[in-house]
Amino acid sequence: MTATNKKQRLVEVAVAVIHYQQRFLIAYRNSQQHQGDRYEFVGGKVEAGESAPTALCREVKEEIGLRLQESQLTKLGRISHDYGDKQVRLHVFQVTLSQSQFEQLANDDLGLEGQPLQWVDKAELIAGSYLLPAANSPILAWLLLPSTLTITYPLSHFQEAEAPIKAWVDYHVRFLASAATVYCRPKADELIVSSEDNSLEQRVSIINTTIQCVAELLQKRPDINVILPDWISLMAYDFNQSQTQQDSQYPSEYMRLDQYQAIQSKMTLLKPFYSNKQVIAQHLTHKTLLQLSSIADEPLDISGSQSLDAMADSLSCHLPLVVSCHDTDSIQAANRLANQRIKQQQPPLIAAFISPVRQTKTHPEAKVLGWTGFAELSSMMDMPAIALGGLSIDDIQKARQHGGYGVAGIREFLQ
Repeated sequence: MTATNKKQRLVEVAVAVIHYQQRFLIAYRNSQQHQGDRYEFVGGKVEAGESAPTALCREVKEEIGLRLQESQLTKLGRISHDYGDKQVRLHVFQVTLSQSQFEQLANDDLGLEGQPLQWVDKAELIAGSYLLPAANSPILAWLLLPSTLTITYPLSHFQEAEAPIKAWVDYHVRFLASAATVYCRPKADELIVSSEDNSLEQRVSIINTTIQCVAELLQKRPDINVILPDWISLMAYDFNQSQTQQDSQYPSEYMRLDQYQAIQSKMTLLKPFYSNKQVIAQHLTHKTLLQLSSIADEPLDISGSQSLDAMADSLSCHLPLVVSCHDTDSIQAANRLANQRIKQQQPPLIAAFISPVRQTKTHPEAKVLGWTGFAELSSMMDMPAIALGGLSIDDIQKARQHGGYGVAGIREFLQ
């Protein structure tokens, strides 16, 4: 098949994830339709000359009689999927209804085209109780993402305390909001590495300190969910695999047996929080994302015990990803990684931090994007974009007006 024919078969589709509070609207496809006998979100084809938001508002009006304003649409992302007989690219938007809009539809069992309609509970939808077309699976993962994410302070913020680890844990136990989703980033290297020395002993100390911080925080705050740095998450996966396989091997070329066993002992502290799904994703830094994209082969900075190739293999086995992007190159890398994971039916990319939107005290030298720069980058993203850098929770609407999904930060997000 030629590239031209493939291009002709690509169908652009606008998708509305319509909800009121915790109830979501889905329609049923009859058996004669493509991907029939499944539920779907409302939407339809993008016509020539239409933007995806314009097409979505038109399709929603035609299918269920609801008039939407484009300002009601929150971009989630784009999904490319090959069904074999058809290629589709979904432009997905979340639509939050007002009470009056919900009341207009609440008692409608059929759409204007005769399709059965149903309001369903969010938890049941995400749990897979309603069979959706295969291309929709990343959407369910995106719906787990809150619109605000809190990032922890680094340990160095508490370096004057008598016991910095205890001070770090106690502070976040006290000030994290109820049921918060937290990017847990102690940055133990800033506390432990006091010179240019990057010895193995220091790297092992960084690993153990970070694991201890995360475990103590999760033990004291069972209501929160966390995103962890990729290397912690990968070590947890490797540890669980070695336990399952009863594999006593250790990376002797990188560390002594006693050091490896000490890390494994620490990893047992985190195991319950993977089991109860408090750990929801793993984070890739901007640097690591670009390294993976270029298929580099060098030791990870933090532990020196995994090549990037091995890391890429392990990432596929495990949790969804959150990535950090600062420029066009990193966004292109994130999109390639997202599409690769969808094709291979791996846990998806659920968000990308785009930063810095404003100047921050922690990175005063960084080039600021501003909202215009954020909008340019977020428009390229194939997954939900999270604005980061000098922001507060009150900036959510501003982020959404510029193509984002939500906001993240440290100071302004701790109560």
